Amino acid sequence: MLARRHGHPALLAVVAHELARRAGLGVDVFSSPTGWYVGCDDRGRFALLALGGAAVDITPPGVRRHCAHEVAFAVLSGLQYSLCASGEHDAAAHMAALREHLPVARLAAPG
Repeated sequence: MLARRHGHPALLAVVAHELARRAGLGVDVFSSPTGWYVGCDDRGRFALLALGGAAVDITPPGVRRHCAHEVAFAVLSGLQYSLCASGEHDAAAHMAALREHLPVARLAAPG
């Protein structure tokens, strides 16, 4: 991913979050309908770093903070969809099974 200088936006946000965390910065992973970001929330005002390196200032609605379980849930859901669409049903079922082990999967289930 890094050697090719591109990757899935959610994964890039997670890597940026970990690097910032190790540097001692208090940041979180956020998403909006148009992308994934790493940044901080200052009383409802979001200072986010877009994956291209530009800083953006976005206010709700549309921006949401995610915990690690939610990011994993989103990534596994996306992988399941892509694998199913490409006919790789066994691999898609494996992604669904992995997703069911996440605490957020139990919260998101209808019922």
